[in-house]
Amino acid sequence: MTTLPSSAAHSDRDRIFEQAAAAAAPNKGSGGPPRDALPALLPAYYRHVATEELASRTDVDVYGALASHHHLALDRDPGVAKVRVFTPTVAEHGWSAAGHSVVEVVVDDMPFLVDSLTMELSRQLHDVRAVIHPTFDVRRDENGRLLEAEPVASGSTAP
Repeated sequence: MTTLPSSAAHSDRDRIFEQAAAAAAPNKGSGGPPRDALPALLPAYYRHVATEELASRTDVDVYGALASHHHLALDRDPGVAKVRVFTPTVAEHGWSAAGHSVVEVVVDDMPFLVDSLTMELSRQLHDVRAVIHPTFDVRRDENGRLLEAEPVASGSTAP
């Protein structure tokens, strides 16, 4: 496998995110993040995902995973985890994970949550194909409605 220079890999990632943002046409779906926030949210959402993994997905699927997770995060009571497990299809959800099931979790920052979840899935003999572990600083209103999601700076952790 040939490794691209970091500038080439960066431009490939930029292209992938630009195309994914373009897939978020204004007339498609609801509950996704604000269109003007996509240039910051897409790279932050996929911060720990290899460029090769992203390149293997369609533009709609790259955007769809973010939009779906964002939709789940729109309303959440403080201290309560929201979890959704499903197998997205283009026909039903507007995007797919190539026939794989997806586990989406929206929760306050919890040390070792991703490791614990991954270990439990493995213990139950479920293969884990990819892990996307985004961290965002969020602001909610008194009813738990999402007002704003900002990427956590690279190298830092959510408060």
